[in-house]
Formats: sequence, structure tokens, C-alpha cells
Amino acid sequence: MKKISKKLLIITLTLVLTISFTATVFAAKTSDTKTKSHSEFGVLTGYEYYAGKIAGRKTITFGTKISKLSPTSIDTKLYARVDIHDYDTGVYRTYDVAPTVINKMETSYYWESHSDITNNRLISSFGTSEARRSGSAAVYTEIYGF
Repeated sequence: MKKISKKLLIITLTLVLTISFTATVFAAKTSDTKTKSHSEFGVLTGYEYYAGKIAGRKTITFGTKISKLSPTSIDTKLYARVDIHDYDTGVYRTYDVAPTVINKMETSYYWESHSDITNNRLISSFGTSEARRSGSAAVYTEIYGF
């Protein structure tokens, strides 16, 4: 009797663990924000989020923000970019870049899918947010499985 209950417990535990690991694999992450404190820029914030399908096309909003500008004459430049990859295979598909701004606190833009591959398959997005002056700082974001 004791052997049967041990086997039953082991089988039940195995099934529970298998189901819980499988469920986390299919979970989508649809927004990400990263911050970094920096002496030149204050707080550098990089963000991206999946805005959903708009007019049948997947759309991602992304950008870079800082909390302070330099009181010196050195220009501050902000950059933001996203790379789109196939979620299942990792194959690179496309990218988009926000306008580079000088002496502004934020730049942002949106990527919009223009192909059946990225609209009808799961994709991932990897973002880069960077601020440059005499020094530089960067943060990296990612969203996946949408």
C-alpha cells in the first residue's frame, strides 16, 4: 500500500511540475521599462510596449527619456531603436528607429508590422535606449511572445 501511494504522489507531482513549466513557456511579456541612474542624465528610462493590433497590424511603442539636461554647452542626444525577431525561431525580421533628438528630454516612436510574417506569427522585440553627452548611458528592454 505504501509503494502505491508513493508512486501516485510521484506521478501527481510530475504532472503538476510539467504543466506549470509548460504554462510559463507560453506566457507573453508585452511591456518592459528599464531605468538607470546617471550623473549626467539623471534617470535614464527606456520603455517599449505592445499596443495591440491597430487596423490589423501589430504595433509597438518605444522610447527613451531622461530626467535632466546638461547646464553645459555640450549637446545631449537621445536614441531609441527596436529589433523584431521571430519568437519561435529567433530569426531577425526588421527594426525601427525613433528620431534622434538633441537637447530634448524624450524621444519615442512606434513600430508597425507591414508583413504577414510578423502579423500572423509570434514575435519578440528587443529595444535599445541611449543618451549621449560627454559620457553615455544605455538600457535594454525586451518583450516577447505576442
